[in-house]
Amino acid sequence: MLNKFRIGTKLTAGFLLVVALLVVMAGVAWYALGESQRSTAAMMEVQDLLTDTLTYRRLLNTAQLQAVSGTLNRDTVWQENRKKTDAEINEIEVRVKDLFAGENKEIFPKLVAAYEQYRKNDDDWYAIEAKRAAAQKNMVETATKVIAAMQRALEVYQEHLDASKATVDEAEKVDSEIAGRMLRISGYIGDIQEVRRSFFFMMAEPKFEEQKKIGESTGNEVQKLGKNLDALLAEVTGPRRREAIGNAINAVSDWRKYLAENISLVTQQETGSGKQAELSTEMTGYLEDLMKNLRTRFGEIRDKSVKTDALMNRIIMVVAVFAVVVGLVLSVVLSRNISVGVREVASATKHIAETGDLSFEIPPHFISRGDEVGDLAKSTNNVIGEFRKVAAMAKQLAEGNWQTQVHIRGDLDAMNQDLASMLDQVNHALREINDSVKQVATGAGEVSSASVTLSSGAQESAASLEEITASMSEISSQTKTNAENAANA
Repeated sequence: MLNKFRIGTKLTAGFLLVVALLVVMAGVAWYALGESQRSTAAMMEVQDLLTDTLTYRRLLNTAQLQAVSGTLNRDTVWQENRKKTDAEINEIEVRVKDLFAGENKEIFPKLVAAYEQYRKNDDDWYAIEAKRAAAQKNMVETATKVIAAMQRALEVYQEHLDASKATVDEAEKVDSEIAGRMLRISGYIGDIQEVRRSFFFMMAEPKFEEQKKIGESTGNEVQKLGKNLDALLAEVTGPRRREAIGNAINAVSDWRKYLAENISLVTQQETGSGKQAELSTEMTGYLEDLMKNLRTRFGEIRDKSVKTDALMNRIIMVVAVFAVVVGLVLSVVLSRNISVGVREVASATKHIAETGDLSFEIPPHFISRGDEVGDLAKSTNNVIGEFRKVAAMAKQLAEGNWQTQVHIRGDLDAMNQDLASMLDQVNHALREINDSVKQVATGAGEVSSASVTLSSGAQESAASLEEITASMSEISSQTKTNAENAANA
């Protein structure tokens, strides 16, 4: 199957396969990194949420302590804690909605509902405290008015005492009555101051139960003071003195009203504190469940992160090993696929070069390959075929077939060009020989005609020659004779 593809295609395919495996490995690593980052972010979110929940619970515990103790400093500490609590619960609510489902989403609405009721109770409580603050202010002002009224009564009695001294007969009796009443008023003023101190103690007392006790005790003292002033008023006959005592009685009555209102508000706050304590306990329970689930969720995310990291590491290792194995297998297969064909072609050319055996053929399965090795085998086979053609032409020439046609494929076909040039030269020589033969043939005809003439002339010449020969023989004999004669002479 590989033989059908070009070497470049095979190398490119192998390279792309290795690259694809590396990309897969990089993708797995990227996914693992992203999953790890997401898990880390989720764990940080849960950790932050746990921190927020702990902060929220601490604020609720502070609120619960304030609810139980009846802390009055609502304008500073309480309001600051309330703002923090509002911010914390809003942040927790957003994170719970974004991160979690199931139990946490079931718990959180209950927590929010309890907190909303807690805030409503707190608003009611703060309204009660505003009323208490107003009542306490009125009590302080009324106590001041009572003391001022009692002091005015003392001044009136002192004026009456000074006026009564003008009548000597009644001086002793008047002095005794006025002095006794003035002593009683002074005692009432002392009682009022004591009651006012008790009221200040009640305002400073953090516990509702103690506030109620002090308030009830203060109320009894104020009621007793009111009765004493009523008795004193019944004894007084002068209009100015009655007016002064009456003003004090009215101030004490207002004082009693504000004190009763304050005690009632304390009772309401005590009831509200119980509700707040219950709501705080309820919210603390919800928070405990929420924190338990958050810790469980934190553990799940951590375990998932560890498992994911381990799985991704295994996948990366497997992909890396697979990529190495595939790369090695591809390199071996491709190199073998290419080298086998190249060796076969090299062996064929070497055999032809060493032996000159043009009958050698490259196996067909190499020639049928679709890659460059197949092209090389085809080209080599074509070269061998051309050598065979040249050898066949040489054989024909050797056999005297000088009419062989040489096909020249191009300017670079040097061998066939040389062979064609040789054939041209041989054919040219043969043509010249042929022309010479023709000329010889023509001359031969002429010689043949002349030879007939010469033949007859030759016969005549032969006869003449015979005669000449005979004459020459005679001359020779004569000459010989002359010679002998000369010798003898």
